[in-house]
Amino acid sequence: MAHDDETIGRRAFLAGLIAAMGGSLASPLAFADRKRRGSDDDDDDDNDDDDPDHEAARRARAAGEIAPLTQIIEHVRKKHAGEIVGIELDREAGRWVYEVKLITPRNRYLEIYVDARGGDILKVEGE
Repeated sequence: MAHDDETIGRRAFLAGLIAAMGGSLASPLAFADRKRRGSDDDDDDDNDDDDPDHEAARRARAAGEIAPLTQIIEHVRKKHAGEIVGIELDREAGRWVYEVKLITPRNRYLEIYVDARGGDILKVEGE
């Protein structure tokens, strides 16, 4: 499967971010919380740590529109073995959707789309 330079760069950034967090996937909503408290890394390095989308995600979580990220990860891991290398949260067709990027034990790259409210897997690309 071919990926363009932007996709490869994004994957490398996400993998580095995960490694910097000690290999765990802390909630991306933590970045929004850091910004709210005035301690974000607003250094304009295009790593999206100062992205207003984090605030929208935090509000959606607080309003119960999306499930906790830990619950989504647990659900995905029950169905798909591998290493999670990235997660995005997007608004698609009026609902929140997590896009979980995973490398399987056989080195296949999967994009798993999960309903952010209920945790249902909507589709899997790369199988």
